[in-house]
Amino acid sequence: MWLAYVVSEVIIMLILWGTLTGACWGSFLLCRAWRTTQTVSQPHRSYCSSCKRLIHFYDNIPVLSYLLLRGRCRHCAAAIDPRFWLGELCGAASGGLIMTAALWQSPVLLLFLFLLSFLAASDLYHYAFDDRWFWLGTILCLLIAVATQHPLHWWAAFAAAAILIFPVFWQKMGAGDLELITLATLIFGPYPILHWLLTASTLGLLITFLTHHQKKPIPFLPILYIAALVVITAYHW
Repeated sequence: MWLAYVVSEVIIMLILWGTLTGACWGSFLLCRAWRTTQTVSQPHRSYCSSCKRLIHFYDNIPVLSYLLLRGRCRHCAAAIDPRFWLGELCGAASGGLIMTAALWQSPVLLLFLFLLSFLAASDLYHYAFDDRWFWLGTILCLLIAVATQHPLHWWAAFAAAAILIFPVFWQKMGAGDLELITLATLIFGPYPILHWLLTASTLGLLITFLTHHQKKPIPFLPILYIAALVVITAYHW
């Protein structure tokens, strides 16, 4: 009995650690992505984009601080970009999920999620990402796949690229989306990717309906990241 109790407590602590680490990672990614949009010199510490005052550590706790401050700066009461909070939530969910399923997750899947989170954060603010980081992530994914004898689905990847080239040509899809979906198909095969894209498309339509009054385009990679978490959860349970 005591051994089962100790194991359960260790598992709970690992899940909590993964959740907290994931929330911090999401906060860090979005912060770095936002900073790349600024042209003026910036302090090293976190600061309010409105009043430029530094943010104290107790106002910079992922997820929790946003709720306690009701989404506003403590000093000037300016609204905090809710995308930071949503990114922290996604990071917390992915960290907890990865840690929960650590026994069955493959290293390739974990690296792909890491790559996808990095690209999604960039897409959220730039509607694009640096191809150099994508190809570096692709090379690492393939190397780990070969090292762990993870099966690669080459014909499915070629078919996905051939089909998706038409939406890209007609400017209905970005070239980065094609590259990422082709890589995912190569690693995971056609059926999980179809479920992933169906989930992402459903989420995209829902978000478009809820934000139809906004004129800004909706970046697709963050939606793909959220859909990946949903599909991984569904496959696990």
